[in-house]
Amino acid sequence: MLIGQILSTNENVSYVMSEFADKFPETVEELQGKELDGFKATIAKLAKAHDAYGFIEYLTGPELKPFIATLKQKATKKKSFSFERLSFVMLPLFKFIEDKKMGAAGEMVKIYKALDQWFGFVHSHPSINLSTQFET
Repeated sequence: MLIGQILSTNENVSYVMSEFADKFPETVEELQGKELDGFKATIAKLAKAHDAYGFIEYLTGPELKPFIATLKQKATKKKSFSFERLSFVMLPLFKFIEDKKMGAAGEMVKIYKALDQWFGFVHSHPSINLSTQFET
């Protein structure tokens, strides 16, 4: 049984955000000190609020862009978090948006904005090839 079938959509979003907060700094050694503390605090706040839009905005924003750019396409033994795994993190977030937000007044604009941010982010990532962009 998949974790997405065990947890509610809200719990799933919180879980993947907290796992991201744990695994991402292990791979990106440049994320240290005040930046790491700010990163963990921001992710904790977003996870507690189940804020998928805020997470996507933070992930694709200028604060994390230099760190995300260091992610390799595939995981290695030393760096277990990769761009491929980041795209797996995004799946429950988009499922949350689909389940909880579709059809609500004003949500389509937010959904389009989130998708546009994610697609622009994927397209501009320096370490992934066209095949990975397509799969994402």
